[in-house]
Amino acid sequence: MVANDVFDYCVLSVILLSTLILIDYNPLHDPESSWSKNKKVLDTIMTAFFLIECILKVIVEGFACNGKDSYIRSGWNLIDFVIVVVACVGLLPF
Repeated sequence: MVANDVFDYCVLSVILLSTLILIDYNPLHDPESSWSKNKKVLDTIMTAFFLIECILKVIVEGFACNGKDSYIRSGWNLIDFVIVVVACVGLLPF
């Protein structure tokens, strides 16, 4: 499933959607507006999607000690992992 082109296109589509929502970010927007609340829900859904993608890739490729094709040994996957961790921390209520 992880090596399937359809999976890659789905991931790229969610990345594009996430980018478009980030473009709309403005700290002056009312945080109680329906759009701001919907963006928060979408952010949570997309973070969950990216976390599941990360977990699936780790299961298939191994995290670090499965040779040169391990998940964390790829530069793109390393960036992906850091972004997923930061996004998950960003969802924590402080």
